[in-house]
Amino acid sequence: MTMKKCENLHYYDTDKYKSCPFCDLERKKSHKVKVVKVKPVKKSVTAETPKPEPVKETPKPAPVETPKPAPVKEIPKPAPVKEIPKPEPVKEVPKAEPVKETPKPAPVKEVPKPAPVKEVPKPAPVKETPKPEPVNEVPKPEPVKEIPKPAPVKEIPKPEPVKEVPKVEPVQETPKPAPA
Repeated sequence: MTMKKCENLHYYDTDKYKSCPFCDLERKKSHKVKVVKVKPVKKSVTAETPKPEPVKETPKPAPVETPKPAPVKEIPKPAPVKEIPKPEPVKEVPKAEPVKETPKPAPVKEVPKPAPVKEVPKPAPVKETPKPEPVNEVPKPEPVKEIPKPAPVKEIPKPEPVKEVPKVEPVQETPKPAPA
């Protein structure tokens, strides 16, 4: 079985078909002419209806010939496709040993119930200590001692006003001559 890819990216078997069968179907569909069939309408004939006159035969139109499609150029066959090597047969996996039953655990021993809790006697109620009675008397403050006056401060002479210094331009250094 040789597979080939056509211009429209279809794959087909070149051993069975000379050209792409998918493209051939598309070409045939595009050249078909649809024929519409019309059913005659039946009328009931009554006494009032006049009989129709016989229809004169009209000449039949000449049959129309549809142009045949141009022959398809055969595409050269591509190089044969290399066959993929068959995979190696799967090796049988050795059967696993049956799982041994694990021994049942020893029965759980019953834990003895703890001794009942003894009731702790309630502590004796705390006696309230009587609150001290409020004191209405406020002690009189001690008389304030007079603070001695500090010694008089000597006056500091005012500094002289700062004179403005004229701005000095920086001096440019002149290059020194090389020793001879």
